[in-house]
Amino acid sequence: MKRFLINFATCALPISFLAIPANAAQISEIRIDQPSSDNDEYFELSGFSSEDLSNYTYLVIGDGSGGSGVIEAIINLQAQSIPADGYFLAAESTLTLGSADFVTTLNFENSDNVTHLLVEGFTGSDQQDLDTDDDGVLDITPWTTIIDSISLVETIGSGDQIYSSNQVGPDGSFVPAHSFYCDSGWQIGAFDPISGNDTPGQVNACDGGGTGETETVTAVPIYDIQSETAISPYEGQVVLTTGTVTAVFQESHQLKGFFFQDALGDGNALTSDGIFVYDTQYSVNVGDEIAIIAEVDEYFGLTELKNITELTLLSSDNSVIPTPLSLPEQTNGDLERFEGMLVTVITDTLVSQNYFLGRYGQMTLAGPNDEGLMVRPEKATNQFPAGSSEAIEHADENQRRFLILDDGQDVSSFGDNPDPVPYLGNPPIVIRGGDKVDNLVGVIDFGRINSGQGADTIRDYRLHPIEAPVFTNTNIRQDSPEAISGRLKIATFNVLNYFTTIDQGGATCGPNNNGCRGADSAAEFTRQKDKIVSAIAELDADVIGLIEIENNGTGANSALQDLVNGVNDHLGTTTYTVVQNPVGSSTLGDDVIAVALIYKAGTVSLVGDSATLATGAFDPNLSDGLSRQPIAQSFSEIATGLEFTVAVNHLKSKRPPSSVQGNANDDQGDGQGSWNLRRTEAAQDLIDWLATNPAGSTSTSTFIIGDLNAYGQEDPIIALENAGYINVSKQFGEIYSYTFDGEIGTLDYVMASAATSASLADATIWHINTDEPNVLDYNEEFNPSEYYSQDVYRSSDHDAVIIGLNLVNPDDSDSDGISNADDLCPDTPSSETAGTGGCSDEQLLTLVNAECPYTLPGWDNIQKKCLVFYVRTLYGEDYMNIAQSLRLISNIRNQ
Repeated sequence: MKRFLINFATCALPISFLAIPANAAQISEIRIDQPSSDNDEYFELSGFSSEDLSNYTYLVIGDGSGGSGVIEAIINLQAQSIPADGYFLAAESTLTLGSADFVTTLNFENSDNVTHLLVEGFTGSDQQDLDTDDDGVLDITPWTTIIDSISLVETIGSGDQIYSSNQVGPDGSFVPAHSFYCDSGWQIGAFDPISGNDTPGQVNACDGGGTGETETVTAVPIYDIQSETAISPYEGQVVLTTGTVTAVFQESHQLKGFFFQDALGDGNALTSDGIFVYDTQYSVNVGDEIAIIAEVDEYFGLTELKNITELTLLSSDNSVIPTPLSLPEQTNGDLERFEGMLVTVITDTLVSQNYFLGRYGQMTLAGPNDEGLMVRPEKATNQFPAGSSEAIEHADENQRRFLILDDGQDVSSFGDNPDPVPYLGNPPIVIRGGDKVDNLVGVIDFGRINSGQGADTIRDYRLHPIEAPVFTNTNIRQDSPEAISGRLKIATFNVLNYFTTIDQGGATCGPNNNGCRGADSAAEFTRQKDKIVSAIAELDADVIGLIEIENNGTGANSALQDLVNGVNDHLGTTTYTVVQNPVGSSTLGDDVIAVALIYKAGTVSLVGDSATLATGAFDPNLSDGLSRQPIAQSFSEIATGLEFTVAVNHLKSKRPPSSVQGNANDDQGDGQGSWNLRRTEAAQDLIDWLATNPAGSTSTSTFIIGDLNAYGQEDPIIALENAGYINVSKQFGEIYSYTFDGEIGTLDYVMASAATSASLADATIWHINTDEPNVLDYNEEFNPSEYYSQDVYRSSDHDAVIIGLNLVNPDDSDSDGISNADDLCPDTPSSETAGTGGCSDEQLLTLVNAECPYTLPGWDNIQKKCLVFYVRTLYGEDYMNIAQSLRLISNIRNQ
C-alpha cells in the first residue's frame, strides 16, 4: 500500500483540518512464515501520521484444518495509532527483524488459504465460524465495516475458499510467506527474511526498480486548490484536503463523482470553496465531512480531484449554507469563483433555450439584463449592425446573463437521453422558452453545453440542482396564430426537411442523388406529417411559402403535393393548390431541399407562370451549389383584381464547410456566421432580378419571403431594406422566429417592397416551435414515445411568419383614379375631385407656392392655380404631372 507522509508546512490550515481520525489505514505488508522459525511473523498498516486505530480489529479467517470461514486470530488495536512515519508494525515479542510498535500474539495460519482483514466495530469471538455451509460466502459478519482485506492463496480448487476480492499468491505451490503492497498491487516477497534483506516498517523494493510506497502529500484547503485563477496552481499534484459533501452523482449514468466544500471558506469572494471529485470507488453521502488524498486535475476547464488514494470520514450529518449567486456576471467567466460550490440563485431567471432538454437534460437560463429587465436574450445582430460597438456590448451582456441548468447526468459520453426527461416529467408539463424559473439551489460545475465535437464544443458553467426547480408558464402556448387584420394573408414556414422518401442512409434524394433527410421510418413520417399538416391548416394563409421541402418536383408524386393533399384532407376540402415549378424545371436547383409555394384558389388566382432565378448574370454562384434557387409567382386577388408577386427563398446557412476556411465567406467573428458574403450577394441578386418583373405582373407589389438565414440587422437584411423592402413582422413588433445558443432572433421574413406600404395591415409570428423542447418533435431515436403528440407544437424548428394585407393599387394607393406617378398628394381621400392631381385646394396651393415662390405681376394665388390647370389641360394628364406643370410655369415666367 502506498504510504503518505502529510506535509502541513506549506499552508496554514484551520485546526479542524488537522484532526483526521481513523478510516484511512490500509494493510500494507504481511509475513506469516520463514525457514525453521515463526519468530518474525508480523503485519504492517500504513496511514496518516498519528491516525487513531482504537476502533479497529485485525482478523485472520482460515480455510484449513480449522474449517473454512473460522476466525483463527483476533488482534484488538485498542489504544494503538500509526506512528509519525506512517507505518504501524504489529509482531510477537520474538521479532528479530526490527522494532514492533505493538507486541501481540499472532500465530498466523501458514499451510492453507487464509484471509486477513482490518475491520471496524468487531463484536465476534475466537474460532467463530462465519461460513457455516463452506460455500465461500460469509453468512455472519460481526463487524460494521471492512476497512481493508487481502487473501493469501495457496490454491483455489474444489472446496477451497477465500473471503476477499483482493488476493496474492500462490508462491509456487505454497501460500506466500511474505507479501507487500506496491503501486502496481500486491507482490510476493522473499521466503527467507535474511536472504531477502527484509526490513519491516520501511519501504520495500517493488518490481520495476521503484520503491513506490512512500509519497509526501501536501495538505491544501479547497479554496487554495481552486485559487483566484481558472487553472489550479496544484494541477498534477497529490494533495490532502477536507470538506463537507454537498451533492452526490456517483451512479453510472451520472457525473461519476461528488461535490464537497469547505464549510467555512476563506472569506475571499474571488476563490471557490467547493470542488468536484471524480470518483465512484468511495461511497459518500451528503453531509459527510471527509478528508481525501487525491490528484488535482484540470478537465477541459473544470478544476477537479481524481484518483483518490485515501478517504477518511470525519463526521456525518453536516450542512453547508448555499452561497447567494446573482446574474448577470460583471465579467463573462465570473462564475469561476463559484465552481464546485453549493449556491442559490437569488435573481429572477427565465428559460432562454430548451433544445437540449430531452437529449442531455440541459436548459439555458438567463438572468436580468444590465438594466435589471427580465427580457429574452436577443441576438446582437438582430438589433444592431454586425461589428458595431452596440452589437459587441450586447453580445457580451447576453453571455454574462447565461447559466446552464443541468441534471447531473453523464458528462463523459454526453448522451443521456433520460426517460423521463428531467424537469419536463412524465406526463410532460409545458416548459417553454421565456418561462420563469425559481428555487435554483445546486452545485456549479463547468462542462459542455452543446452537441458540437472538437473545436465546435462549447463549455460553460452549469448548475446541477439538489432541490427541484419551480417553473412558471409565463409564455403561454397559442393553439392558433394570433388573429390579425387584412383581407389576405401571406405566410412563410420552414417545414424542417419534409421528405416522402424515407431517410435510410442511401444517397437517393435530389437531382444529384444526395443523402435524404427527414423521417427515418414510415412511422416517423406519419408523426412528422400529422404535425406539419396541422400547423399549415391553422396558418389559414392565402399564399404560403414552404422551405425545406424534398426537391423532387411539384408533380403528383412529389413531397409538396403529398403535403398539400394532407392539408386538404385535414380541412375536408380542396383548399390549397400547388404552384408548379417553372416550365422546364422538374426540380428547383441542385440541392436536396427546395422552396415551394401553395395558395388558396378561392381567394387568389395565378397571373402567368412561376419563375426562378437560374444560373446567369444575376447569380453566377447557383451552379456551384452556393445558393438555392428561389421561386416567384404573381397572384391576383379575386375580390379586387389587384396583383402582387411572392418570391420564396432559402439563403445559405451559417454552417461553415471546410472549403470555406480562410476566404471571405468564412466566419468573420462579427456574429453573422459563415457565408455572410454569399447571402448578401444573393439578397442583391434577388433585388435586381425582381426589378425585371420575372413573374410577369404589372404590379410593383412584391414580397420576398422565406428563411433568409440572417438576423434582422445583418448585411443581407440591410441590403434588402436599403433597396426599399420593409421588414413587415418587425414593423408590427415581432422580433424572433428562431432560437440558437439561448438567443432569439428572426431568420424568417416577409420583406415587402416599398409600393406595398399602404397595403400592410398586420403581422404576427406563431411561436409553436422554437420555444418548445425538441423532445416533443416527430423523431423517435432520442424521444420517448410518450412525449409525442399529434399537435402543432415542435412541428418544425422555425416559427411561421404571417402578415395581413389590405391590398391597394400600388400605382393609385388612394384610389382616386390618378396614378401615384402623377399624384403628388396620394394621401388625399379618394372623394377629392379628379383632375387636380389628387390634391385638395390647400395642398395644391402649397405645391404651387413651393414651385413658384415668385409673384407674377397682378396675379394672385387663384390665378396661379388656374395656370396650372391650363398647362395640365394643354399637355394632357397622361403626359404631364403637376410637378412638370409647375416647372413649365417657371420656364414661362423666366422667358
